[in-house]
Amino acid sequence: SMQSHQVCMRVSFLAPYTSFDESKESERSNECLGRRHEPNYLAVSELYDPLTHQWNMTGTMAIPRIDHTATLLKSGQVLVAGGQGPSGYLVECELYDPFSGQWHVVASMAKARKWHTATLLCSGQVLVTGGTTIESDTLLNSTEIYDPFTNRW
Repeated sequence: SMQSHQVCMRVSFLAPYTSFDESKESERSNECLGRRHEPNYLAVSELYDPLTHQWNMTGTMAIPRIDHTATLLKSGQVLVAGGQGPSGYLVECELYDPFSGQWHVVASMAKARKWHTATLLCSGQVLVTGGTTIESDTLLNSTEIYDPFTNRW
């Protein structure tokens, strides 16, 4: 008989920064010399198989992002919410289907946010709290609840 095993997921956490670019040094004459951190927005995701001890590529998200949350739902799907992408802070959310290995765009949050928390509730809904928003990294004290059964916030 086949043994069942758990697989964990890593969502766009590869290579968070690019290295210092000497060609732009003249633009930073008043900055300290050293490493310049530029975000590297990624849409890739990987699955880890503990039996083989290997990470394997899986579906790609529609929007590359950093500083988002990833919540494992009771269905086995993974909800990715918010974060920051190349065009700014995000309201967009995506759902990973482990059976197809694909990401699907789902309902967007009301407020663009990054550095927030996302908690799976006993009801199966996801509570998103806090974080920062577009207006100069203003701290948020608001919350939103996602219902995966109705695809609504």
